[in-house]
Amino acid sequence: MLKRPPITKEAVFAAADHIMDQGLVPTQRAILRRCGGSYSTIATFLDEWRKQKSATFRMSDSGVPDKIVDNLKLFATDLWAAALEMADAGLARERDDMARDRKVIMGDQQDARDLIDRMDEFAATQESRIRELEREVRDLGSLNASHSEKLSMLNERVTDADTRAKNSEDRIAVLTRELSQASRQNMDLVRLLTQMGKSVKTTLRRAS
Repeated sequence: MLKRPPITKEAVFAAADHIMDQGLVPTQRAILRRCGGSYSTIATFLDEWRKQKSATFRMSDSGVPDKIVDNLKLFATDLWAAALEMADAGLARERDDMARDRKVIMGDQQDARDLIDRMDEFAATQESRIRELEREVRDLGSLNASHSEKLSMLNERVTDADTRAKNSEDRIAVLTRELSQASRQNMDLVRLLTQMGKSVKTTLRRAS
């Protein structure tokens, strides 16, 4: 990258004249924005420009000594420049505050997205568990059917088969209750995710 040449006195003088022609007070910040350079260099040239400008104006009709007039003009110019510098600093602080607020809002939005992702993962886990329970119910149903068939074929094992069938039925009842509970939890989770999705969309619309 090419190094930018240092600012010259002529450039500072020209920028100061242009700013003053617009009815504004030349400040270090204003000249820095127009020409670049460094504050120390601009301050030196700008002070020289102010002295030259003060030397071009005289208040001969007022009877006030030129030295006092020059000092008053320099004081007024410096005072106005200081006021502008303070105003610029205030605006900079406001911009920083707005940037921080935006960062906080974006952080809240990201937290909401992360929560939704975790809830999606939990819902997927619940759905997987429900499928497992359904498979177990089907398997136990098949086992119960097999037991029933064996009962019809093997009368001598009626007592043992009845016991196994009863155990299978109990297990099916337990699994059915678990499946019903998991289904209710999944429905509650779906309603929660729907509400959170609406809330996030509202938050995103407000932030934008």
